[in-house]
Amino acid sequence: MDETSNSNDRAQFLYEEGMRYNWRGPDSGANAAVARASFEQATRLRHPRAMRELAEMMFVGSGGAKEQERALQLKFHAARLGEIEALEELSALLGSYAEEQVKPSERNRAELAAKKAEQAGELLHYLGSYIAGLAPLSHLSVGQA
Repeated sequence: MDETSNSNDRAQFLYEEGMRYNWRGPDSGANAAVARASFEQATRLRHPRAMRELAEMMFVGSGGAKEQERALQLKFHAARLGEIEALEELSALLGSYAEEQVKPSERNRAELAAKKAEQAGELLHYLGSYIAGLAPLSHLSVGQA
């Protein structure tokens, strides 16, 4: 087994470990801290679903410090790694972030970013549906596509 495979397996294990804890529950306390630690480790190994969970926790301060800007960056990074749903979640977080901004210019920028993230997610879903409906390119050998 190569190093990349070991890293991916470890990241998946850490993500699953974090998911075992109900950090979203009303009495999450210590569970949130344990889940966040697992998600942080999996995020260091570039696990996109762990990034999504960690971002949610960081945005609200569950299991550790409230780090909204870092949470937004993590959501975006997860989207860049192929987690299209992260764009929808990013849009929602940006909307909440915009509401908290004191300066009107910062609020407007965050609101615009939220709209753009939503549009990007819709576009990717549309394209994915279209591409999935195309006939497979089975007549091409690997490397020709």
